[in-house]
Amino acid sequence: SEETVNILHAYRVNCATSTAAAQLILPEALKQLPLLILSIFKLPGFKVSSDVRVDERMAALLRYLTLPVARVPPLLYPRIVGLHNLSEVAGHPTGVGGYVPLP
Repeated sequence: SEETVNILHAYRVNCATSTAAAQLILPEALKQLPLLILSIFKLPGFKVSSDVRVDERMAALLRYLTLPVARVPPLLYPRIVGLHNLSEVAGHPTGVGGYVPLP
C-alpha cells in the first residue's frame, strides 16, 4: 500500500546507508512490516470498505485500544497450519448443523 511505501522511503532517506538507487537493505525489524500493515488493514477496525458499518468499526477500534499487549500479536499475525499433519476430517463438513472441524 502507499503507506508502506512511504514508510520504507522515509527509512531509506533518513536511516539507510548509501547504496545503489534500486536497492533497499532493510534491518531485520522492518522486513515483516509490509505483512503486518496488510494484516492490520484486514481487521474490521481498519478495513476500508462499505461492508463494515461505522459503529462496528468504532467498537473494533476501542477493543484494539483496550487489549492487553499479549493479545495483540495473535490478532495481527496470520495463523499458519501445517498441511502435512492434518486429520482426515479437518476442513470437511460433518453434516451436523453445518459444523466444519478446524485443524
